[in-house]
Amino acid sequence: MKMMIKPLTLFMAGLGLLGEPVPAQTFTVLHTFPTIPSYFLEFHASGSVISGNTLYGTTWIGGCSGAGTVFSMNINGSNFMALYTFTNGSDGANPVGSLVISGSTIYGTTESGGASGYGTIFSVNTNGSNFTTLYGLSGFGGNLDGNSDNMVLSGDSLYLYGTLNSGYGAVLSLNTNGSDFTTLYSFTNASDGEVPEGSLVVSGGTLYGMTYSGGSYFQSGYLGSPGYGTVFSLNTNGSNFTTLYSFSNGDDGANPAAGLILSESTLYGTTESGGNLDGGTLFSLKTNGHDFTTLYSFTNLNDGDFANAGGLILSGNTVYGTINAGAGEVYGVNTDGTGFKVLAIPDFSTSFSNSYDIPVATYISLVPSRDTLYGTANTFPLAFGGSSSDHGIVFSLSRPRPKLTITPSGNNVILTWPANAGGFTLQSTTNLVSPVIWNANSTVPAVIGGQNVVTNLLTGPQMFFRLQTN
Repeated sequence: MKMMIKPLTLFMAGLGLLGEPVPAQTFTVLHTFPTIPSYFLEFHASGSVISGNTLYGTTWIGGCSGAGTVFSMNINGSNFMALYTFTNGSDGANPVGSLVISGSTIYGTTESGGASGYGTIFSVNTNGSNFTTLYGLSGFGGNLDGNSDNMVLSGDSLYLYGTLNSGYGAVLSLNTNGSDFTTLYSFTNASDGEVPEGSLVVSGGTLYGMTYSGGSYFQSGYLGSPGYGTVFSLNTNGSNFTTLYSFSNGDDGANPAAGLILSESTLYGTTESGGNLDGGTLFSLKTNGHDFTTLYSFTNLNDGDFANAGGLILSGNTVYGTINAGAGEVYGVNTDGTGFKVLAIPDFSTSFSNSYDIPVATYISLVPSRDTLYGTANTFPLAFGGSSSDHGIVFSLSRPRPKLTITPSGNNVILTWPANAGGFTLQSTTNLVSPVIWNANSTVPAVIGGQNVVTNLLTGPQMFFRLQTN
């Protein structure tokens, strides 16, 4: 059989590549936010969401009233548009956390404003029309978590779930039409944890989340608060709360804050501190609370310090995240903890400069689309030691495409490509005459030495192979 390599398709999914050799990634500033009172990111930047070729995001302040905006832009950087400008009235002020999109509707949260001044949950159409304050938070619950992602949409697209971080914190739910606001669980500052942080994960009828403190281990000297944080689960109807894991401030880390991601029955997350190098950790944990593993310990030097602020993304066998020490970094690491690699150090020189002329990224968030990573980043604003030019950027980070290698071996042919290039399926066809019919290769890849390996017999007609996105 004659074996041929089919050139790689342009339609690619997932993020990053850690295998060697790796061509340089391309970091591009797509949009720089201008000065007050226009639209800019500052101090509390939020996660973005992509639908089609459009990126949607928020700014914490700016806009006509200085209370923040919801914006959209094409992923090539064109057609930037402020969809809605907050007024610090009943609509709220200072939007925080990731946006959620369902069809043509965007859902989000504000940190303050609203009827009682404690923030709001809102919706707005993707064309900027029909802004609606779905719910205004009252004083009993306090503000929504303003430091990381905090709202998720259920699989039936009927309910939003999120966390409150005032007092000891709580988990809430709300129908997307603004009805049926429910406090699903209130934390007690005991073994269940205190102050939930980061986004929840919803899987079937179960929510998974983390608390910044609390848990089974007493943290001496930290404002009198016990514990170093927890991972918990909770049914979407509020029943069956379970503390899956309590952090000890040992090699496992302490103070998780960026939210979890879920792959099958495994949760992945980061801690802000602790670990054997005291720079935080990347960890995995089964959804039943078993098999906790510290995958990587950050150093608190080049690859640590608030290593969890932007949350995580999982693609194939690679976890991607951000580091907010120094000028900020985007990193990738294999799900078994090997292969840590800095993928990009954003260049803020044209848009950022703090009072010491050293860019300091206080928040970088990521969102994937095909073979490119998109994100927002900001530095300390003027009031916190930055300069008047600290307004933020939207950026893209392209990744190199994985290389498919074909090697004859006796009566077999061996096909290999990097295992950490997620989101690809090996396909084959017997001819390239239109219409071409591609079929998934029937052999399941084995992972050997960081490579996906497929062994096929050298029999039958000639075959063409390619890697196609899932």
